[in-house]
Amino acid sequence: MACAALAACDDGSPRGRVVPVGDRGLPDGALFDMAGADAAADEGPPDAAPDMAGEGPLADRCSRVAPAVDDGRPRPVQWSAAHALARFFGAHDGSAAVDGALVDAFEGDPRGDVPGYAEALPFVCEVDVTPTGLGPATVELRDGVAWVRPGIGPVEVPPAAEVIVLDLVDLPADPALPAALAAASAAVMPEATAQWADVRRLEGLPDEVYTPDSLYYSELLALRTYWPGEAERARPVAIRVGRRVAPAAARLAGTLRLDDTAWLIGEALYAEVAETDVLPVGDRGLVVRWGTIADPYGEPWPDRVPPDAASVERWLAERVTDTPPPFVRPERLIERSPLEAFDPYAQTPPATPGPAARRAMLIVAHGALRRFFPYFDVVGDDIDDRLVEAWATLDDDGPWARQDTVNLLRRFAEAIRDGHAFVFDSAQSGGVAPIAVDHLEDETPVVRASRDFGVRPGHVITHIDGRPAAEWYAEELTRTSAATRGYALDLASRRYLQGRDPLRLGLMDLEGDTWDVALDRVAFGGAPSSTPWHHPTGWLDAFDAPGVYYVNLANDVEQDEPDLVARIQAALPDAEGLILDMRGYPGVPTRRVAVLTIGGEAYRSAIFEVPRWDGPAVTQMTHSQYDARIVGGASALAVPPFAGPVALLVGPTSVSAAEDFAMTLSQSAAVTVVGRRSAGTNGNITGVKLPGGFGLTFTGMRVLFPDGARFHGVGVAPDVEVWPTAAALAEGRDAALDAAIEVTTR
Repeated sequence: MACAALAACDDGSPRGRVVPVGDRGLPDGALFDMAGADAAADEGPPDAAPDMAGEGPLADRCSRVAPAVDDGRPRPVQWSAAHALARFFGAHDGSAAVDGALVDAFEGDPRGDVPGYAEALPFVCEVDVTPTGLGPATVELRDGVAWVRPGIGPVEVPPAAEVIVLDLVDLPADPALPAALAAASAAVMPEATAQWADVRRLEGLPDEVYTPDSLYYSELLALRTYWPGEAERARPVAIRVGRRVAPAAARLAGTLRLDDTAWLIGEALYAEVAETDVLPVGDRGLVVRWGTIADPYGEPWPDRVPPDAASVERWLAERVTDTPPPFVRPERLIERSPLEAFDPYAQTPPATPGPAARRAMLIVAHGALRRFFPYFDVVGDDIDDRLVEAWATLDDDGPWARQDTVNLLRRFAEAIRDGHAFVFDSAQSGGVAPIAVDHLEDETPVVRASRDFGVRPGHVITHIDGRPAAEWYAEELTRTSAATRGYALDLASRRYLQGRDPLRLGLMDLEGDTWDVALDRVAFGGAPSSTPWHHPTGWLDAFDAPGVYYVNLANDVEQDEPDLVARIQAALPDAEGLILDMRGYPGVPTRRVAVLTIGGEAYRSAIFEVPRWDGPAVTQMTHSQYDARIVGGASALAVPPFAGPVALLVGPTSVSAAEDFAMTLSQSAAVTVVGRRSAGTNGNITGVKLPGGFGLTFTGMRVLFPDGARFHGVGVAPDVEVWPTAAALAEGRDAALDAAIEVTTR
């Protein structure tokens, strides 16, 4: 089984494993300095082993890197890709300094100062850019020698070839090059060759906004990947390189030479070239070092790998063996700066406001989403266009309030249509209006609850701060990110409910009378909660349903899981029906409640998938799903399902953890879902800190229904749909609960 280049091989064999860095450690030592020249590095005969004694760290590695290929993308998008490579994977000890260099690059230069950015970061340098990308693959047979030139398309070595020259001279640093090199390696080598590298693993995006103890994490590891080999027979192979080498080409050439399976012809290779990737930004390319490369035996490369011969002609004339002589390692290595572990939550990005910070924050946000948001195949991939749109607004030299910046980021984040996409402002303060708002079926906003004497449930909101409500929502929804329409309306409402100044509303009652009110802000604890209804857990005698047991799982109703589970267990033997209200956010773990409802044998969680990056090029989605045994051990599987009818209440504010519970129960044929569609947004939140004192959060994992069906943007749909009415709200009636009672008593 062949393994693709720069992709972890997982074929069940020992070679497919990923070994933690602790198994062999990382080198310490000199920083990755980018300035200067190393004229002495290539002195002496090119086929002589280098004398490393007395040499300092390589200083002219950028003169050794092939030019980047212009990919034609807008400059802000190119900046995002290059900065994300540096920020998330670069050989540094903290992201704050990297973001600071980005801000500085835009001070006085709205296009971004690429040389200044490279100079500010010791693990980054710059090269030129070429418009010429990778050409077609070619194989030419000359006097028994097959000259193989990697490129686009298949590579087939003629059976008549007795010797192979793999010509890597002047290959550009094209994104398509690693795959082309893998195809060439497979064609010329009879066996796969291991390549080690110390890299940074990111299991999702480690949260920088909410908590340092999130599900997502980073660690350093030694990653083993493979250059494939599928040739029918072994032949002598020489790899020809020039002075400037594309990083992927350097990795292949050096790996095969250090494995003693191919000769190196032409120029010396430098480890720090192989430890980089090159990305274009306008007319310059940024070279970013992301790790420490090692040979097939796990030993770090020497800084310089000398050639075996200066030319193919000399090699053909002097070669006396089919394989190269064993590579002789220098007695002393010039140790290269290692990756460093750091706490992203503890990093403090530059807080200086201004145009440079705004440009930098958009680039950081875009780069984080591009690497770690898992739903582009579901919501569409519009973030490049949205970045360009947002970028154009930054040409406005007028005064910017912090709320303008918040709205800029919110408009950008709307493109991912994710109910967890929130923008945080470290300088934000204020209060909230003393009302709660819901929406009728035609999307009309209506007061659901109130702590103000002049405003009552059932009052329709006609105007918001002097603007017609429909007009206000139409604008606000253009910068409100959500996966479903109902949750988008709820999130948009929060924008006027929260603030500093008094809220001016136009209201209308059931008789059609209209008037204006001004509501003073109160502390957040002084407003009605987000829980739609506060019926306590218990029997529904007051609703003429004494045989129905009602469980309100909202966090401002229930906080004690053992007590709640005990009450449910005591009630179930006598219950004729069961109603589970999950329209609020759960205040207790809900897994045991789910097992008691549908039984242990039927209990299956959602499927959780997290994007994992092992260095900048190797990625996969991790998968997990659990059953009742994770809740209560093997004995939980024996818990029988509740025998009576079950109604599950959900609505547009059923989101995240609430949906985690609801999506499991909704898969049971014994459960009838009542209410409105849920938010369609589940999965642990993560966030990235942004320059200027802002932050952006989003869903960091893909969540699927237990049977593998799509969930994001779908949510839990009701079997019995019930919408609120102004009349029911005015009368204090819970229409959805009334419908759930009917389901459980008929």
